[in-house]
Amino acid sequence: MPSVSPLLHTAVRNTRRVRGRVKISSARVDGLAPTAVVTAIKQAAFGRPNAEERAWIKRIELMRALLLTSPAPLEIIDFGAGTAHQFDTGAALTKNTVTKTLGAMTTSSKPPRWAYLLFRLVRELRPQSVLEMGACVGISASYEAAALELNGAGRLLTLEGADVLADRSAQTLGELNLGHRAEVRLGQFADTIEPASAELSPLGFAFIDGHHIESATFA
Repeated sequence: MPSVSPLLHTAVRNTRRVRGRVKISSARVDGLAPTAVVTAIKQAAFGRPNAEERAWIKRIELMRALLLTSPAPLEIIDFGAGTAHQFDTGAALTKNTVTKTLGAMTTSSKPPRWAYLLFRLVRELRPQSVLEMGACVGISASYEAAALELNGAGRLLTLEGADVLADRSAQTLGELNLGHRAEVRLGQFADTIEPASAELSPLGFAFIDGHHIESATFA
């Protein structure tokens, strides 16, 4: 039998989810963008994608499943904050070289329910320009680009510091026929964020999924 601790953990987690769903269902806001965000959250939590949306989601999840099984080795230069940054100290970036399989790196991608929330946000907000910081293997970028494609307009720039991941992300988008909606830009965020933001101005939507510490986010 499971121990008491895992059972309590599961019960607390499920209770939080129920409370969250109740709060979401009753949320009311003013303004076009806040209303679109709340609508997207409600759709992600309670709604069902239409046939066209389901087709794109299926294609992307098939790609994810394929990548998860790949034993191909990747030598990755990681410019992130590193595991030592449990708190935001404002310290300089570390530079580490790690070797992982493509399958292992794919597990770092946003899981389906969170990727679907990104998809819904882009569908509801209908941005003309989208910026993503942290491409990984291109799964979340594919969800965002697919939403732009269904919207019939918009462009995504996704930034990635590791060359092998940038290449893989571009390949993922290309294989899903989303290369015309999304571009992977290689380089450290310190070098790419300003020109990318200027290129996309006015920026309609941003997904910050890299570096992960406060000082970098607000720099």
